[in-house]
Amino acid sequence: MRQTPGSDVVSTVPSPTSSPRVLLFGMRCRFTNRVVTRLLERRVPVVGIILPGPPGLSEPVGVVPSRSTLPVADSPTATFTAISRIPQYIIGQPRSSATRRIIESIGPDIILVACYPRLVPASLTNTARVAAWNIHPSLLPQNRGPDPLFWAFKRGDGRFGVTVHELSNQLDAGAVIAQREFAGWHGISESMAEWKLAEEGVDLAADAIESLVSGQAQREPQDERNASYESWPVDDDFRIDTSRSAQSAFNFIRGMKDRAMPLLVTIDGRELRIVDVVAYAEDDVAPPALVGDDVFVIRFNPGALFATAVVPRLRPEL
Repeated sequence: MRQTPGSDVVSTVPSPTSSPRVLLFGMRCRFTNRVVTRLLERRVPVVGIILPGPPGLSEPVGVVPSRSTLPVADSPTATFTAISRIPQYIIGQPRSSATRRIIESIGPDIILVACYPRLVPASLTNTARVAAWNIHPSLLPQNRGPDPLFWAFKRGDGRFGVTVHELSNQLDAGAVIAQREFAGWHGISESMAEWKLAEEGVDLAADAIESLVSGQAQREPQDERNASYESWPVDDDFRIDTSRSAQSAFNFIRGMKDRAMPLLVTIDGRELRIVDVVAYAEDDVAPPALVGDDVFVIRFNPGALFATAVVPRLRPEL
C-alpha cells in the first residue's frame, strides 16, 4: 500500500517553474544503476551523476562519457548509451569549494541521492533550486544507517520498504516525501530486493517530482520516537540464532547467502556453515539430523530448516 504524508503534514515543497533537472549522487552498484535507468525510463532529465572517490582526491574528476563507470551492461543498448552521455564526476571531498563549483555549474533543480556512501553536506544540497532528496530502502524512521537491507533480512519477517525523504544534516532523518511498504517477501534474494526497492523508490520520487510541478508535493517530519539506527553488520551478526523461527532464518539465509560472509549455526556441538536453504517447516519436526550427504534438518523455535551445509574442517594439530 502506498503511504503518503497526510493528516500531519506541516508544509508543502516549493514547485519548479519547468521540468526539474535532476543531479544524482550514487555509486557503482545495482541500486544506483536501477535508479538511473528507471529515471530515464520515466523521462526524468538526469543532468549529472556524482560518484565517490578517495578522500585524497582534492579536485573532482570528470569521467569520459564513452567509459561509463556505472554497471549498465545488463541494460538495453539505448539505455546504456543514454547513461554514458550523462556527465559523471568522481569526487573525493564533498565539502571542498571545487566540488561546490562543479555542482553549481550543473545547476540542478533537484539533488537525488541513491546509495551514496557519504553525508551530502548542506553546502551542496543548498545548490539545488527546489529540493534535495534521498531514496532509502527502509521504512523510515526505522532502520536508518548504511546497510538497511541487511537489517531487514536479519529481522526475517519478509517485510521491506522504501522511503523518499529530504536530505538533512543528520543521516536518513529528513522529512518524508513518500513511502511504500512491502510484505510477504519470503525467500527473496538480496539482489532482487535491492532491484525492486530501487525501482519503486524511483517511481515514488518521479511521482513526487510531478507533484512538484503541479504544486501539490507535501512533506512530513519523521517521528523520532520510532527512530532506529543500525551501523554496518559485524561477523557475529551473520550467525544463525536457533532460538528464533525457522521462517526468519530461511529469509535471512536466502537474502545473505551471496555475500562473502560465512553463515554459521551450531547444532549438537558442531559448527556448520550454511550454504543454502531448501525449505522450512513452520511446525516442530524431528531433532536435528543429517538427512543426506550435506542436507541437515535444523530445529528452530518454532519450526525446522532444511539446509545444505558444510562442517568446517578442524585445524590440524601442529
